[in-house]
Amino acid sequence: MAVIQDYMNGACHITVYDDRIRPPEEVKKIIDNVSMLVYSEELRKHMTEMEERKEKK
Repeated sequence: MAVIQDYMNGACHITVYDDRIRPPEEVKKIIDNVSMLVYSEELRKHMTEMEERKEKK
C-alpha cells in the first residue's frame, strides 16, 4: 500500500493510497451493480405508491 497523493484541503489532511484504485472493468461492474440496486429500489417505491393510490380510490 503506497501513498500516491498527500495534500491539505483547508483544515482536512487527505492521503490517497493506491490500494483503492480499481481497473476500469471493475469500476464498470461496481457502477452497474449499484445502478441496479438503485433502480430496483426506485421501482419498488413507485409500485408501492401506485398501490396506495389504487387503494384510496
